[in-house]
This record gives sequence, structure tokens and C-alpha cells, in this order.
Amino acid sequence: MSDWRSEAGYTLVEMMIVVAILGILAAVAIPAYNGYVATGKEAEGKAGLSNIALLEEQAFAQNRTYAAGATAAALNAAIGFTAEADTKFTWSVVAGASGITTSFVATADGSANGLPVFTLDEANNKTRDGAAGW
Repeated sequence: MSDWRSEAGYTLVEMMIVVAILGILAAVAIPAYNGYVATGKEAEGKAGLSNIALLEEQAFAQNRTYAAGATAAALNAAIGFTAEADTKFTWSVVAGASGITTSFVATADGSANGLPVFTLDEANNKTRDGAAGW
């Protein structure tokens, strides 16, 4: 008759220790990963606003006025801005008073996807959800 301790395999206690260690690692890794993903998505909003600002300055140099648009399609028609097909942001530009507009505020609104709202104006003043800076 063989001793039960000589049989190969893992005990239930050893398996539970492994499960506990994996749970602790997942508890640390998943929030960190989600933070990296959100930061990557935010970069799209910042890059898009920088692109809009560049196109607005080109339009101002040619026409001596800034263009406005409430949607990405309107911005494409006005200044040639093309949003990415799977963008997480809605884009808009509000120009200053009627006539020759010497100011604009561009907005990248990601609030529908759990992302912040970024704004950028003609003086390169940046805000994130109303607070200064990005």
C-alpha cells in the first residue's frame, strides 16, 4: 500500500495561494492599464486641437479671419480638418464676433466617452475640463 503523501499533484492550499497571488497582481495591473489607455485616448484630443489651431492660423494668414465650424464636417469644409474615423471626440470651433474674426476657441469634447473636454484658443491658452493647462 502506498503512502498518500507520495502521490504527485498540487494541494488545494497551493492552488488557493496561486489564485490569491494572481488576484493581487490583477488588482494592481488592471487599473494601471486602464490609465495608460485613457492617456493614449486623450492624446488624440490634444493632437487634433493642435492640428485645428495650425489650420486656423493658415486660414487667418490667407483670409485675415478665423473660420468656425460646429462639426468635424464643417471644419473640413472651412479649414480642411479631417478627424480620424474612430475618434472619441467631437470637434467644434467658435470664432469671435461677426465680420473679421480675430479670435477662436477650438474644443475637443470627449465627455460622451468618459474623456475630458479640451479647449485651445488663438493665443495658445489651453484648458482641460475648465482648469488651466493640459
